[in-house]
Amino acid sequence: EGAAAQLAEIAAETRAEEDFSAWQSARVVRNGEAYYRALYREGALSWNLREQHLADTLTQLLERMGTGGKIVVWAHNSHQGDARESDQGAVGEVSLGQLMRERYGAEAVLVGFSTYRGRVRAAPGWGEKDRVWRLRPALRGSWHERLHRIGMPRLMLVFRGNPALAQKYAEQRLERVVGVSYVPGDERASHYRHSRLSRQFDAIIHIDVTSAVDTLSRR
Repeated sequence: EGAAAQLAEIAAETRAEEDFSAWQSARVVRNGEAYYRALYREGALSWNLREQHLADTLTQLLERMGTGGKIVVWAHNSHQGDARESDQGAVGEVSLGQLMRERYGAEAVLVGFSTYRGRVRAAPGWGEKDRVWRLRPALRGSWHERLHRIGMPRLMLVFRGNPALAQKYAEQRLERVVGVSYVPGDERASHYRHSRLSRQFDAIIHIDVTSAVDTLSRR
């Protein structure tokens, strides 16, 4: 209640840079408390609270930038894509990309990434130390395997404004999502979901063989 009252007080004041930063910090405290309370409940509530916070932050930044303002967001496919076009929507999850489409329509451009095999930096589980893993070749019949069969090391498909191409990628297929953790021994259950690629994204960038990201500092 205290954080909410402080937020309301700041919102009523001027919008100088210092005030805006303080206002954003108050929002983080208020929304963070709600998120951690929901984290111990079953269902999609905690995920959706986080996506809503991300979307509201972008909205506030865009309003502050004024007419013509643009923001580029670098995020995982599960955030960037439209959850309504994947298994996320089926379990009640929303996504940042979905919320941006709902708020800004065609002004929001959703771009996803794909790879067939390579290496990935991830942890074996939440809270564990990261390492570099060899990423298995994508499952047969998945979107990544289909893009691999095109035979190009790198390619970009733009679905928006190309209905013929979009139709070819509108069916439901498996999509691999690897985030902060990777479980190669249970990859099918842990990292694959169904999606309609051309409805989930406005464009897709496929890099057939990827390299793991490096650490900021080496010891």
